[in-house]
Formats: sequence, structure tokens, C-alpha cells
Amino acid sequence: MYKVFGDLFGTYIYNSNINEVTGISEEMFNYLKGNTEIKSGIETELSELNSRGFLSDKPHEISYPIFDFEDSLYNRGLSNAVIQLTQNCNFRCDYCNYSHNDGTNRLHNSKHISWDILKDSIDYIHRTSIDSNDIVIGFYGGEPFLEFNLMKKAILYSNELFKGKSIMYSVTTNASLITDDMLNFLNNYNVSINISLDGSKKINDQFRKSPFSNKSSYDGAKEVIEKIHRKYKNLLELLSINMVLIPSNDYKNYLDLLNEIPELEDVKIISSLVSCDGLNFEYLYKDKFTRGYEYANFINRLVNYSDIQSDEVLYKSRLTNNQFNQKIGQIKSLMLESRVGYYPAGPCMPVMHKIFIDTDGKIFVCEKISENTEDLIIGNIYEGINHEKVHNIIKLAEMTKEEWRNGWAFNLCSSCVKYCVDKNGISRNARLNFCENARSGAEDVLYDYVSLVRGGGLT
Repeated sequence: MYKVFGDLFGTYIYNSNINEVTGISEEMFNYLKGNTEIKSGIETELSELNSRGFLSDKPHEISYPIFDFEDSLYNRGLSNAVIQLTQNCNFRCDYCNYSHNDGTNRLHNSKHISWDILKDSIDYIHRTSIDSNDIVIGFYGGEPFLEFNLMKKAILYSNELFKGKSIMYSVTTNASLITDDMLNFLNNYNVSINISLDGSKKINDQFRKSPFSNKSSYDGAKEVIEKIHRKYKNLLELLSINMVLIPSNDYKNYLDLLNEIPELEDVKIISSLVSCDGLNFEYLYKDKFTRGYEYANFINRLVNYSDIQSDEVLYKSRLTNNQFNQKIGQIKSLMLESRVGYYPAGPCMPVMHKIFIDTDGKIFVCEKISENTEDLIIGNIYEGINHEKVHNIIKLAEMTKEEWRNGWAFNLCSSCVKYCVDKNGISRNARLNFCENARSGAEDVLYDYVSLVRGGGLT
């Protein structure tokens, strides 16, 4: 249940029962690693560690007290919902799971939500958000602007229905279909636009392609960004860029976007490494990408732990800065915030963060998981949340109980349910296959945590 580790500045011990880290002597480190016999002089340190619970190896009994108030959460506590307007898209990006996959997810198709189901979805959000003062409704696809008239109708209806509450809207888009009339409407209703744009024109158009025309997705997005910058200050404040980083490219090609579109100077950029889950190929890492990406992460640490704020430093950290801040948030959540109950980290508690409603009105934990997997459908807008389905997701770890009971990464696991399914549903083997990645991620959390504590980054 404990793990010892070290860096250039010290040696430490972490125990998952108490979810804490403390510094230890090098002699203690070597002893606990089994490298040496117990030496004279460390008995006091050993006794202190034992009394503080750092050497306990018997895990607590699993408990899920969060289930005691799930009725209230499901029926009154919703605050964030994403609605799928269509399963179609006017692009077929190389890495998109909906363009091609191994059968674990849907493919792009012409299906879209009807007004009746869309209205019923908004009604469901309304009646299950009684205790929430701030409501966020997101629109998702495919490409949601293929169904802009439905989006517009939904916003107008929601604004009336949620009077007396604060309501915000968001939409994720490739921006290729957005017109001036659409921008005027979005501006009037303060809609947050998240535009998918993967680096410079050269890189973006290499992976983000339309099967229906030779139109560049980059050119369309650039035009919209320039218009927003020129005419719509409200939208500019709410604008963000979603960037997928393909490691087979030179990292510099992603930074080049900031020179090609200077209007992005103050726009939030959310970058992430490409995921090949469900695809039948992987992108190979090139040295030029790895060096640039790791250097950007190093720069982020300098920016966050020191007063270094030069233009060059801030420029080179732009693409990963938001990602780094999210990581700090994750570390704070895992290491500093108390959890209700005692069960392995990993799966989100449905509704507590958000829900995803598809074109049929089926409810999922979020928009990032497979829509083809029956085990992941946790309800529908007419019957509400299925408690048993939720319990099966939260209790994922019980499928691999013997493995994690003797492990140290219990509280730091990143095993989201999307990594624990195969073509047949939730799978023990799929979960075990992800364990090595989860342990590696847990180690990163520990190393980053001690660095943040040492640098004052958790204050």
C-alpha cells in the first residue's frame, strides 16, 4: 500500500490508505526498497512513519456513501449537460474515432436529433437541475452547425425555460459552416465557441480533411476567428481553440499557428495528445516533437514556479499552459481534496460533473465514451438515471479487486470507464490492459506533487 520514490532533491514515501506523501531519509529509502538491512539510527524514523500510517499495508474496506445521496443528485443536482445535435460531420479527420474505429464506437452517419427529443432533453435538464443556480448546456456532434436551426431553437427555448437562473451555452465546432448571421446570434446569447484547429495550415489540413470538397478547414476557422476578433468582443472572451497534437510532426509546426493567426494572442488554447483508442494504427513519436513538447512542459514549470515572464517563454508555453493548469487541478483533487467514501479513483460520478444526451435521448456519463456500448448507457431523458448502470461503472475496480488491493495507486488511478470496454462491453481484461498506463500516470502525479509543494505551486 506504500510506494517509495525519489528525485534530485530528496526521497519520499506515499501511502494510499492515508493518501499522503512525506519526506524520508536516504537510509530509510534504501531499507524500504529492500536494498539494505535496517541500520542503527533509523528506528525512530521507522516508528514515526508507522505511527503516522505510512507503513500500513491493509486497505480500508470499500465503501460508497456517495450512493446514499444519489437520488437527490440525479433528480435535483444536474448543472452541466451536453446534447448531441447530429452524428454527422462535414469532415473526416484521420484520427477521429467516428471516422474509423475497430467497432467499439459509432461512425459518422446522417442521424440528427428531432425537435421533440431536443425539447424533451431541455425539459429533462430543467426538472433535474432544481438545486443548481448555474446551468451550462453544450451542443455537440458530429458538426453541430449542420443543425444550426435546431441549436438556435434550443437556445431560445432554454432562455425562457431557465429564467431566474444563470445559463450559458457552448458549442464544439470545426467552424467551417459558421456564417455572419450565426455569429450575430451566438454573440447575442453569449455562446462559448470551441474551435477545433490543429496547428499551422500545413499540419491542420494534413489531418483534418473533407470528403466532400477540397475546402481547407484551416481557412474556414481562420476566417471565423478574424471576424470574431474584429466584430464580436463578447465571443472573443468566450472563444477557445481545441488542438490535437500529432506526435509524428515537428512541435514547432503547432507553435507556428500563433504567428499565422495573431488574433489568437489572448485566446485560450486547449491542447491534448492524439488518442488512438479504437483505431487500427498509431502515430509514431518523432524526436522533434518530443523535444519541443517536453521543453514546453519544462517552460510551464518555470512560468508557474518563478517570476520568469518573458515574451519568448510565454510564447513557447502557450500550447501546453492550459493542459499544465488542468494537471495542477487534477493533482489538487487527487492529493488535497477529501473524497466521500473509499473506492479507487478513476470513473467519474455521473451527473456530478456532467451528462451527455445523444440524438435518441439516451444518457451517457459524458461525450468522450463509446455510444455503441450498452453498459455505458446510464439512462434516458424519459425514465431518468438507471442506478444499477451507474453502480456498475463506479464499481469497475471490483472486477480487478485482487490486483489493486495489494497496490499503491488506489487513490491515484486514472482508469476512466472509456479505457475499460471492448466490443462486448465493460471488460476485466480491458481494464487490466490499461493498468500499466494508470500506474505510470500515478507515478507522474507523485513526482509532480512533490515538485509543486517544493516550488509553492499548490498554494
